[in-house]
Amino acid sequence: MKSSPAPYESTVHIAANHRMLQTIEGKSQSFLAKRWVVNFAHASIS
Repeated sequence: MKSSPAPYESTVHIAANHRMLQTIEGKSQSFLAKRWVVNFAHASIS
């Protein structure tokens, strides 16, 4: 019984890390997309 909380804790930890990585990935992707749009707009204006 003593060893059962450890795998559960690590699973939760991995899930939390995965969610955090997904959030960071999503933010950086949207940032890159916005930057690309801005660069594209500047290129088409000039």
